[in-house]
Amino acid sequence: MDCLECPIGRWGTFCEKKCEGECKSELCSISTGICKEGCEKGYMGEWCTAQCTECEPGLYGAECAYECGKCFNGEECNIINGSCERGCSSGAHGPLCLQKSEDDSSLHSLIRAVIAGAVVVGILAISTVVVVLLRRKRFFKDGTPDLNFSKTENELQTQDHFLGVDDIKGNRPP
Repeated sequence: MDCLECPIGRWGTFCEKKCEGECKSELCSISTGICKEGCEKGYMGEWCTAQCTECEPGLYGAECAYECGKCFNGEECNIINGSCERGCSSGAHGPLCLQKSEDDSSLHSLIRAVIAGAVVVGILAISTVVVVLLRRKRFFKDGTPDLNFSKTENELQTQDHFLGVDDIKGNRPP
């Protein structure tokens, strides 16, 4: 009589055997005991009973299947969990030194560009104000009519071209 399903971590005809080693999720084949989803980090082999003790440089984990991050001074990462014993090289961060850090020089370049842009805008604004003021000064200096809108009613009545209310309505006196 074959057992069709075994509880997690068991295998065999009557589920009498325990999965050996360090299978991921403790899942192994019910007929062979071979780990179905591979090994936990740091273990290798079909039954995940062999602890990884040596990997090629730059690799770690189950069956040395994972690449190390950028460890400080190019040192090797921990063969079981991939951590860097003395931290990350510049340009990397995170627990496994796999995340790229924002490069300081690019941040400084961005700050310089923003400052330069602000200076250019400031210079353009000042230049515009100077040009407007010079044109106004030249306009009033050339003898053009004074645009003073504060003349009194008496001053306006003495001008030759003053129009009265009757002139506007078309009722000019004879």
